Amino acid sequence: LYVEKGHYLAEVGYSVKPVGDAGQAVDIVFEIVENSKVMVKQISFVGNSNLKDSEIKAIMQTREGNELSFLSSGGTYKEEFFQTDLLRIQAYYHDHGFVTIKVGEPTATISPDRRFIYLSIPVEEGEQYDVGDISFNGDVELKGLKDEVLVNEEKLRKRIRVESGKIFNRTKLVEDIQVLTDAYRNEGYAYANVIPNSRPNPETKTVDLEFSIERGDLVYIGRIEVVGNTLTRDKVIRREMRVYEGELYREVGVKASEARITQLGYFEGVEIRRETGDEANEMNLTVEVKEKSTGTFQLGA
Repeated sequence: LYVEKGHYLAEVGYSVKPVGDAGQAVDIVFEIVENSKVMVKQISFVGNSNLKDSEIKAIMQTREGNELSFLSSGGTYKEEFFQTDLLRIQAYYHDHGFVTIKVGEPTATISPDRRFIYLSIPVEEGEQYDVGDISFNGDVELKGLKDEVLVNEEKLRKRIRVESGKIFNRTKLVEDIQVLTDAYRNEGYAYANVIPNSRPNPETKTVDLEFSIERGDLVYIGRIEVVGNTLTRDKVIRREMRVYEGELYREVGVKASEARITQLGYFEGVEIRRETGDEANEMNLTVEVKEKSTGTFQLGA
């Protein structure tokens, strides 16, 4: 708890003292030495030549303190935040094409008066990679009842944002995987899966991307249940649904339903949970809502 509050150097111990004539009970005394909060005086990076220090610091939660830090928690060192920052740095480099980035073990130095901490983070950037060839395999083409093409490679390529020749960006890749997955889930394949296979080419400094499509079977909606509503009737919620029991599963319809129920303004939170149905080709939906407080009471004198 003290570390969370910025008292990184706090010391907590305890002692046990028997009490009573028979000594069958004890008092437990917690002995706490708080020490002062530790402020981050300086954050430095070793090994970065492509991205500036200021650019990396901008995406970190851990900040360097200043004269006004005592008015807020700014500049306070928190171990949990700092460990998350190391992952953020790695992700930031991945979004700029540095697929072989390595964030080393940071070093922390405490000032003699134990008030300030100096952080040094080593990085091995490696080379910047571009996107190479983009390909698809697996159950790619999907046709409708009248043999019309619903999904094929040409349509999938128009949906994605990653482009051959552009700097590799992992965040865009993750978003594209979701877009490709939804292309099949919107046609009833609720368990469709898109597996990205990336192959770095050190010679050409490119990353080839191969999207492997696993469609699975068609899935229908089984039961739709509403939980958490004590004041709002089920029918008020159900009439905002854009998917119905017995029809083909459509991801776009589930998301639209969630958005429309939220827009009613009656609920603090709305979540539609997807659960396996009674049959292998069924999926049940549970609409879980948390109602807002409907009124206030004030008393003045």
